[in-house]
Amino acid sequence: MQESSENRRKRLQRQSHIKRRVYYIWYGMISRCSEKAVGAIRKNYYDRGIRVCEEWKDFITFKEWALSNGYDSKLQIDRINNDGNYCPENCRWVTHQTNSQKRTNSKLTIDDVIHLKLLIGIGYAPKCITSLTGLSSGFISRVKSGKRWGNIKLSEDMRSVEIT
Repeated sequence: MQESSENRRKRLQRQSHIKRRVYYIWYGMISRCSEKAVGAIRKNYYDRGIRVCEEWKDFITFKEWALSNGYDSKLQIDRINNDGNYCPENCRWVTHQTNSQKRTNSKLTIDDVIHLKLLIGIGYAPKCITSLTGLSSGFISRVKSGKRWGNIKLSEDMRSVEIT
């Protein structure tokens, strides 16, 4: 059965969108790790010795890896070891939330968040938690609602933790 022209057009548009987004991710990765990078980007990547492996300096090779290793338009590339290079052994696709929690400037560890969620679960008032932790009441509210660190959940009896 022959593909209709409308279906073919939609398929090509979808492929074009995927190729464009993967290209921008690849280009950003190459740029961040370049000796030509400037400012905070240079400090956070090039100056820390983070590089792109030789294999991935070729866009087609990177695109093939991306498409065969879980690429989705809702995900971001993540280095498993934050001090390691961009290479197949050290990269994966994750949500924005997961990626942002790994930033080197992230203030809380997972243990800190579990402690915070215990305080919330026990019923401590936000003002009290603020005075104990130094965190803003707005941040505490976002943790409580699940907008921040929503991937860490305490059981009803607060005896177990699930991290997704």
